[in-house]
Amino acid sequence: MSVTVADIAGPETTRRRRRGWVGLLVGVVAAGMIAAAVYATTYQPLANTDGLFWAGSVAGPLTTFTLGPAGRSTPNVFGDEVRVGPLRHGTRFGLMITLRNTGPVPVTIEGVGSLLGPISVSDARGFAARDETDPASAFVPVAGITIPGHSNRTVAVAAQLRDCPRSPPGTSTSVRELRFTYRILGVRRTAPVPLKYYAATLLRPPTCRN
Repeated sequence: MSVTVADIAGPETTRRRRRGWVGLLVGVVAAGMIAAAVYATTYQPLANTDGLFWAGSVAGPLTTFTLGPAGRSTPNVFGDEVRVGPLRHGTRFGLMITLRNTGPVPVTIEGVGSLLGPISVSDARGFAARDETDPASAFVPVAGITIPGHSNRTVAVAAQLRDCPRSPPGTSTSVRELRFTYRILGVRRTAPVPLKYYAATLLRPPTCRN
């Protein structure tokens, strides 16, 4: 039996084609994984839909969020400002917004950033409404709460005012954004969520032990 060149070249050509397809498939998978990683590390799906829902003094233990006296809404040329206080040492300052996941991928909230910048605060904590049909009814810790794609969740942030230098009369500090730590597609990120045209302002922050 004779063996021709075509008989030898046929299987070799087939093997080369298979290797080519395997290499192409590996390349496509790798490109997809890189694209997903870039998407997860740069994409910011969280947004504040309604501005500032509420701001004021927060009552109850540090592990809870109970509405206390609300601040006073003061419209101005820049938008609406909710003025809170003055508050005393040990009081908790908090605010509430409607947080929306604008993308199709679920987002799990893991924590919140500190409030009030240079003001000395402790125990900044995040909470989420247990029942979205009645957002002000009850709150649970926000850590571990997952917001499905294209969905809203009422969230709140509170921080306790602790020892601080005395501030002169007329001093105030405003909050114009909240920072959330969240996980999306297995990637952990921290990003700011602006209060839009709203601001929560703490007057003469805080009055310490006065």
